[in-house]
Amino acid sequence: MEHNWDELFEYRKKEIELAVSIISDILKNKHSPDYFKGAMEMFKKILMLPKSMCQEEEKEYIEDMVAREFAAVSIDLLRRVVRD
Repeated sequence: MEHNWDELFEYRKKEIELAVSIISDILKNKHSPDYFKGAMEMFKKILMLPKSMCQEEEKEYIEDMVAREFAAVSIDLLRRVVRD
C-alpha cells in the first residue's frame, strides 16, 4: 500500500505540536519518572509509525522526515520549557 506522505505533513505537524504541549505539561506538573518515561515511549512510537508503514523505496525519505520531526520536537519542547 502506498501513502501520500506530503498529505500527512500537516497532520504530523499538529500531532507533534500536541505531543510537545503534553510533554511540557508533564514536566511542569512534576509527574513521576515512570509516568514521563511512559509518555515519551508512546510519543516515540507515534513518531516512528510512518517508518513501519513505508515501502522499501520510501524508507530513506521517511527516515529523513522522522529525523526532521524529532528535531522540531526538540526545539519546540526546549522553547516551551525555557519560556514557561
